[in-house]
Amino acid sequence: MYRTDLPETLIHFYPVLGQLDSEHLDLTLRSLSPLRFKTGEHLWTEEDKMQAFPFIIEGMGRVYKLSPNGRELHLYSVGPGDTCVLASGSLVNNSTLNARALCEKDYELATLPMEIFKNLVATSEVFRDYVLGDLSDHLTQLTDMVTAIVFQNLDQRLANVLVSKRNPIFTTHQTLADELGSVREIVSRLLKNFASRGWIELSRGQIKVLNPQDLIDFADQQ
Repeated sequence: MYRTDLPETLIHFYPVLGQLDSEHLDLTLRSLSPLRFKTGEHLWTEEDKMQAFPFIIEGMGRVYKLSPNGRELHLYSVGPGDTCVLASGSLVNNSTLNARALCEKDYELATLPMEIFKNLVATSEVFRDYVLGDLSDHLTQLTDMVTAIVFQNLDQRLANVLVSKRNPIFTTHQTLADELGSVREIVSRLLKNFASRGWIELSRGQIKVLNPQDLIDFADQQ
């Protein structure tokens, strides 16, 4: 295996593996294969089907929808310890992924073949509950996102995104625009407005939230 501390690393990021019985854990560890992606590489497109369940050890990826006119709608990010709801759904149903995924920071994965993943879901109650619980959590998050898109203005959604991230936020205006399904020019204008109110401080590649409560109150306005 490509790293000697793999079992400990995986259990650290995915504690559910430490809850498996010895037979299922041994089967999982013996079946894993390494997979790496470089920053900027596409992981999959809409028509692809998932062939293995990814355990993420390092890096960050972004799952998004692409409109016919080229606009992106950020769905969610996937880093160490996270799972991808579209990947799980594709494995369970043998369906296409119906979205795109991009590596934003060099990825190191340990992948579990589809047949082993399905075996675990069928024979391990612990693993099955983990997968179903994760699907439920992601569905709630996606429902919240759709609700925000429909019922909140873009400036309120931007305020929500800013307070949800670790402060200071190391990002670009374009990245925020992609996450919100907007364009950079509009997001930049909104950020400058927030800065003029004293809520945030802008610098190159970084946003510092100065008054998170003001942003929360603004986002919650009816």
